[in-house]
Amino acid sequence: GDDLLMDRTITLQEALCGFRFHFKHMDGRDVVVQSQEGDVVAPDSLRVISGEGMPFRRDPQSRGRLIIHFTVQFPQPHQVTDKV
Repeated sequence: GDDLLMDRTITLQEALCGFRFHFKHMDGRDVVVQSQEGDVVAPDSLRVISGEGMPFRRDPQSRGRLIIHFTVQFPQPHQVTDKV
């Protein structure tokens, strides 16, 4: 329909401490997305931003939703070697 879906990978630090990113919308606008203070992003979670989706067919001034699917990238554990 009128919704747009975006996949976004963030670091564990960003998921716990906050994030801010921008992207170029399909209509050329620069859109800023940021988390609220104290807001933790869980892996595989969704965030919805109303009014940033596709324009409605019968009302081009109104827009659908932007749905952002977050993947949280966890740090890789240090490899243990048996070299002494």
